[in-house]
Amino acid sequence: MAGPYANSSSQMGMAIETVRGTAAAAPLLFIPVKNPKIQPVLTTVDNDSLVGSAITMIDQLITKRHDEYSFTCFAYVDTLPALLRGLLGGADTTTGTGPYVHTVSLLNNAMATGNQPPSYTFFDWDGYQLRTMAGGQIDELQFKFTATGLIEVIVKVQTLPYVATSTAPTAVFSTVAAAPAWNCVTSLNAVTTTPIVDGQLSFKRGVKPLETLGQMAPFQLFAGPLDASGASLTVINAADVEQNLALTGTAFPLSLTFNIPTSPGMSFKFQASVVKASQTHQERGSDGVIITQLDLKLIGNSTDATSGGLSPVKFIATNSQSTAY
Repeated sequence: MAGPYANSSSQMGMAIETVRGTAAAAPLLFIPVKNPKIQPVLTTVDNDSLVGSAITMIDQLITKRHDEYSFTCFAYVDTLPALLRGLLGGADTTTGTGPYVHTVSLLNNAMATGNQPPSYTFFDWDGYQLRTMAGGQIDELQFKFTATGLIEVIVKVQTLPYVATSTAPTAVFSTVAAAPAWNCVTSLNAVTTTPIVDGQLSFKRGVKPLETLGQMAPFQLFAGPLDASGASLTVINAADVEQNLALTGTAFPLSLTFNIPTSPGMSFKFQASVVKASQTHQERGSDGVIITQLDLKLIGNSTDATSGGLSPVKFIATNSQSTAY
């Protein structure tokens, strides 16, 4: 028999689609990933008709299918903008002469196409088969960061059913180092000295398959409104300043700029100009100091919007890529 196959052979690539749902010919970029998983989502119907025997069903039929693709990766300044554009949808406004600044926010000015983010083809090679997943719509992005580690990105995508072939892709991976969290310039309520210990930013689009007659696959994977209510920060307590923001219901701006130590001048930034803390509490930390936990909600505003309407966040990356994502 063939196999077993080593998961160390795995490769993941992606490419933006020219026509939604039509697979790109090859990956445009590759991202080093951990724990990639493809989950076919089958809709089945039981035939429970009576045929004179003491059984509960005489058949089971598949009526619909789409796939879910998930993986974890570290944050790379030259590939992260593709993931953010796939989530937010707004055009990548690119400026500069090198390094180049890429700015993306929530898409709100494409009514004719339902303000849908672009679709992507994802390519997953496991050492034996290349599974090509067209029509990919990024459903969730979660960013986790702690002062002692690298920034971790958890990605969930909804795609059309994969097509398997046996041809390995020609992978070219980034040479830019993953971003550590420690080299971050933070600004919380316009105070740049806030001692943040760790945190997370979570974004969800609630992608749903639009099921129609004529094909087993969905007509389209449709992204809903952006939910940006899953953020949190842990800070070293200083005179209850941060906790009082929550207790008074005060809106405040938050920005996190992560610089790449091995690539001077390169960075990426999350800017949320209107934030409110929905919950807060203090703990006696294991390091012997009092820490404050803040659960945050990023609120839509015009300051962070570059593609119409309101946006709860603006993403800005500075890297060596001259073309838009």
